[in-house]
Amino acid sequence: MEMESDVMEFVVKIITLRAGIDGKSFLHFMCPDCVTYIQNVDKVLKAVYSTVEKNRVLLKEYKDECQIALKSNESKIGNMLDIFESKILAKLSKFENVIERSNVCDSKLQEAAESNVKGVKRLTELAGQMKSKSSFAEVVKIPLIKTSAPLIIIKNKQKCEVTKADLNKNVDPKKLNISGVRNRNNGVVVVDCCGDDEREKAKATIESTMPKDYEVKAPSKLNPRIKLTDLSFSYPNDDLVDKLRCQNPMLKDSLLRVVRSYAVSKNGSTHYSAVIETDCSSFTKILAVRRLRVGWDRCRAKAK
Repeated sequence: MEMESDVMEFVVKIITLRAGIDGKSFLHFMCPDCVTYIQNVDKVLKAVYSTVEKNRVLLKEYKDECQIALKSNESKIGNMLDIFESKILAKLSKFENVIERSNVCDSKLQEAAESNVKGVKRLTELAGQMKSKSSFAEVVKIPLIKTSAPLIIIKNKQKCEVTKADLNKNVDPKKLNISGVRNRNNGVVVVDCCGDDEREKAKATIESTMPKDYEVKAPSKLNPRIKLTDLSFSYPNDDLVDKLRCQNPMLKDSLLRVVRSYAVSKNGSTHYSAVIETDCSSFTKILAVRRLRVGWDRCRAKAK
């Protein structure tokens, strides 16, 4: 009876246990250790099932939130893409207009170049010719050189106005090519003419029409002069001319004559200057370079 009661108790436990797990009753014969093991497994399974159920609910909530967020973001991204596309299209339109205008300008320039080939060639030829000539800035800095000496009309001991009045009375200036008239002392009037031929013509006309007590002179033509400054030393005339010719190749065969040289004192220091007479061609060259080498100096040169 004791053994039978133990078995019945065991069966009851198993039946109760199985009914608690899945609601069904089965008759099983198990040892107490197996019953404990099964009970533990069932507890774990229940805990796992509870956790899975909770996670499933959370996942469903997260899924719903994600779908809502995706729909919202999809709308926003669509709007942003539309705005971006409209801006890009506007900029592309501007680029197309610029390219179109550039193409029009290119075609017009090409037409102009083709229609002015002769002019371009002529300009190229002129540019090549100008390379060997002085620049405009250099030319305008060079003073004009008179190519002929003036006429001098002399009558002593009278006013210049009287001499000019006699000129106006006896000589018709319309027939002469005169560039200027200047007064000097004692009735002397200096008449500048445009060239040697015009000077000879004016001299003959004035001599034949003016009273005999007037003297008309045509002095010999004067060469232009330059002034050298900033010389550190005083040189004899021949030595100075020799240095100018040897140290400045453009003056090798030039006419050079020292008119005078003198000392200049300034701020406690002394330097020297010289006045040099030369021919017209060398005069122009000197004023173009504006500097000449003399000994160890590089002196400034200007028209005198």
